[in-house]
Amino acid sequence: MGEPYAKAPWRAFWSYAHEDDDRYGGSITRLAQDVVTELASKQVCLHLFVDRSSIRWGVEWESRIAVALGEAVLLIPILTPQYFVRKNCRYELQSFFHRKSLGTGARMLPILYEDIRHFEASNRDKLVVRTARTQYIRMTGHASASPLERRRMVRHLANRLAAELAALEAHAHEQLTRRLNPIEHGQLMSALNQTAVLLPRLVASTEMERLMALQIDVSHDVVVRRCQTRPALTDYGSLDHHAAELLDKEQRRISFAKSQLEAARALDPLVRHALATVKGLPASRPLIAALEKGIGTVIARINEPGGRSRQEHNPSLKDARRLPEVAVLPTRTEAMLEEVRGIVYGWKERLEALPADSLGRSGNSAP
Repeated sequence: MGEPYAKAPWRAFWSYAHEDDDRYGGSITRLAQDVVTELASKQVCLHLFVDRSSIRWGVEWESRIAVALGEAVLLIPILTPQYFVRKNCRYELQSFFHRKSLGTGARMLPILYEDIRHFEASNRDKLVVRTARTQYIRMTGHASASPLERRRMVRHLANRLAAELAALEAHAHEQLTRRLNPIEHGQLMSALNQTAVLLPRLVASTEMERLMALQIDVSHDVVVRRCQTRPALTDYGSLDHHAAELLDKEQRRISFAKSQLEAARALDPLVRHALATVKGLPASRPLIAALEKGIGTVIARINEPGGRSRQEHNPSLKDARRLPEVAVLPTRTEAMLEEVRGIVYGWKERLEALPADSLGRSGNSAP
């Protein structure tokens, strides 16, 4: 699901026993997807980790689950008698309680999916006792319910989750306000609001510059093939025509590069200020995650190949460079992109220097 840069989603972990999901024909994992879809229809951002759909092929699953648990603000256990028997489910609960004891602000929102005998404080299993003390939502009839009733249950669960996420947002805002004086808080909010506007602009101009760079590469390839197969095209008029086409593309590319550089220069003091101000504040995790995602996108795009000069590979194309601007523009464009790289990598270094709790990760986990 696409997420806006201005507001990163809260992260949640869907904890369940695979045997239960198999026994109920996939109803438990479908419930997770249905809830995310319902929240999206309400414009509520939630990144819900479900191991069967969130772990890519070839990824070491134990470490990926450990990272996801460290990132999650919410743990949503799907409680059944089988749940407390499974080793992995118990590990996920124990990890949650450990993180909660460290004051991370993690919260558990249990769903009772199947009735459990002795699900009470007198149970000898300490994990059952600690879980039973937490208010839960009952969805014991979900797997066998009619489509209409399932839809009602999903709506109810999504509404409850949306309310919890709104409370988290309010708490995060209150935390920031309490930790910062009014002037600092106003400056931070201003910086973040401006960043929310400028960061998508930087990403968009980066995408367009890369697209134009690829088009230039295609144009070069076409001219090379034509010059090789049809020597008549090497006369001055034909080559000049192709040079004019390349000039138009190079001019459009450099205009996007200028937009990139302008956005990066405008963002630089804002991002530096925001990262310095929110350092170490757990409430800043969604804000930092939004910056991290946008910066990662720009770095990935700006380092993609494309747009480099290829004329030296074909002598005929050198003659087409009789328009001086065609030869000069790629160098100017690359100089602008190099400055953008320097700015963006500076942000990346500052992000990596933040404490792990500011990024919503456990101290020994990698993204």
